[in-house]
Amino acid sequence: MRPSSRAVLAAACLFSWPRSSRAEGERVVILDFEGPRGSATRASIVGALRDRLDLVPLAEFEQAAQDAGVSSYAGGDLATACRPVRAVAVVSGEVLREGGLVLRMTLRNCADGEVLDLYTVSFRRRRINTVELDRQLDALVAKLAEASAPAEEEPEPQEPQLPPDQPPEEPPEEEPARGDPWLDASLLFGFATRSLEVAAKERVTSVVYQGGLYSEIGLGAHFFPLRLTSGGGVARNLGLQVEFGRHLIASSKPKDDAVDAECPDAPAEVSTSLLELGVAAQGLFPIGDAPEPPRIGGSIGWGLKDFTLGANCYVASFAYRFFRLGIEAHYPVAKALVIPFVSLGYRIVTTVGDGVDYAGGFYGPGASASAFDAAIGAHGTIVDNVFYLASLEYVSFSLAFSQPNGPEDAPLAGGDGSDAYLRLRAAIGYAFR
Repeated sequence: MRPSSRAVLAAACLFSWPRSSRAEGERVVILDFEGPRGSATRASIVGALRDRLDLVPLAEFEQAAQDAGVSSYAGGDLATACRPVRAVAVVSGEVLREGGLVLRMTLRNCADGEVLDLYTVSFRRRRINTVELDRQLDALVAKLAEASAPAEEEPEPQEPQLPPDQPPEEPPEEEPARGDPWLDASLLFGFATRSLEVAAKERVTSVVYQGGLYSEIGLGAHFFPLRLTSGGGVARNLGLQVEFGRHLIASSKPKDDAVDAECPDAPAEVSTSLLELGVAAQGLFPIGDAPEPPRIGGSIGWGLKDFTLGANCYVASFAYRFFRLGIEAHYPVAKALVIPFVSLGYRIVTTVGDGVDYAGGFYGPGASASAFDAAIGAHGTIVDNVFYLASLEYVSFSLAFSQPNGPEDAPLAGGDGSDAYLRLRAAIGYAFR
């Protein structure tokens, strides 16, 4: 910690002194604060104490230290730096990320550099917790008075005088500082549509399926185990992501005149189901020291996407299995309320579902695929730990079916194809900190 971090404590002393008086002779130096929001935190405390404490301008103190040849503010060097400006104490401070922002302050005696006391003040969201600050400043004032008073004299405690019939004011209770969540869970809901096209090899027309709008519901969660501890460093931002979804209401009406002539008993409407699951290792890292910084990240995981249709003569069922590599970026534009994001992913498809229904044999004896996905959206805090998410996602699978052995082996023999999904989704969730 730099010597400049220790100035916050001296400033605290003044909050408990009568605001109409000024402490003469008790000159205090408030050094620079280290860490994110260090300058802003120091400035707010200096402003609050300027009229209640004899503060030594920091530039004057640093110049005196330089003239005295002092390179550090420890032990005897501190006494040498304080003597020309007649300071009796220095306060240093550092704003740390410990789950959330926390201000740690140190009050030291100029005479010998001895630490008189240590103080901790949390932040509530992006602002210092004023209730905690008042308490710590009261304690600091008492410690400074104790260190300054002659040994043989004990100041008599004085009770604050209040106007008659006026009850003492009690500050509102505030919650302690909150850091990044170690777990969040959300309920997902939305609407999606599907577009499948397989180019014909042995037929005049291609297979075309335009799925109507269907509804979805799902669950999502992110778990960052090292955020349960006070340490972890960069690894605190490594976690596990799980997402599950399924259709809520869906049905299909596959129709093709050429095929229907061969299948007169084919139902006009067939049952339809959609099932999705994704599990991934994720890293999401802050950029900079802002209370709500931009973040970038990546993920690697495994997933499945099944689109199953009841028996028909036209559209096959698909059961994709894949590995996914993803990247994402989040950039706040309205603090924690609105945080837009964008994500991109590439899917290495291991199967399109040859063993489920007839995804391979329906359009040919074998198939291969690859896919990509892209999403844009925004998320943010609604109140306390409740958050929302809204997104628009596009997923496209590129299909390639092998040459059929004959029409009887693959009635709808196919070549290349595409299977695309467009989803509009919203979520509401809760973050555990």
